[in-house]
Amino acid sequence: MRFYLIFAIFLFLLSCKSDKKEVVVLDSRYLTRHQMISIIKDIHLVDATLSVLQPRTSNNDKYFAAYYYNDIFQKHKITKAFFEENVIYYSLHPQVFEEVYDSVQIEISKLQVTQEIFDEY
Repeated sequence: MRFYLIFAIFLFLLSCKSDKKEVVVLDSRYLTRHQMISIIKDIHLVDATLSVLQPRTSNNDKYFAAYYYNDIFQKHKITKAFFEENVIYYSLHPQVFEEVYDSVQIEISKLQVTQEIFDEY
């Protein structure tokens, strides 16, 4: 009898475990995953460019970067405040935010590969 009880508890616990990722439906008032990926990718590209091109001794680094960030926000037709609000919202859903960042890394890797191929010719 004890064996059956332990076996039943084991089956119950096993059935509670799910290998599926939880599907998170985001609020439609916020940016879509695709939009967040595109914006964050652009921000990372600006950061990388500025780190290479701009001298590190400049006191105007923040203002110089802000100029480019504003261009990114204009390109995507949003404001800085709205983007920051979205970052906070996405941080409340860490699984989704992690997926977004994984996609950003993939997109940037694709650009690197494309550039390496272009450099060969």
